[in-house]
Amino acid sequence: MFSLFYGLWKYLVTKTEFQLLILGIDKAGKITLLEKLKTQYSSLEGLPPDRIVPTVGVNIGRIETSNTKLVFWYLGGQSGLCSIWEKYYEEAYAVIFVVDASCPSRFEDSKSTLDDDKIKKWW
Repeated sequence: MFSLFYGLWKYLVTKTEFQLLILGIDKAGKITLLEKLKTQYSSLEGLPPDRIVPTVGVNIGRIETSNTKLVFWYLGGQSGLCSIWEKYYEEAYAVIFVVDASCPSRFEDSKSTLDDDKIKKWW
């Protein structure tokens, strides 16, 4: 009987967790996107754009809703760091690739990053 109530309690209280990757070339707006999502979908106040600094390496952001927990791994987009992206694919539920639409001259850089063989083998 105890295990039945414990299972019911755990079902009602436990949040489903999803891990998502936010990728893109450097200065594409990955952190800005995450801070905007935090502001929009949680009670947390995101950083204002003028206080956001470039990511070097890996950072983690979390958003919790009523029964879902989203864990965002946003990875630095510098050319030397793109090689570590593949180590995170296996754990990811989804990948968000950010492209800065206000800078058309960098579209080709984004395309070549997506065409990289290390990234293509994941999707």
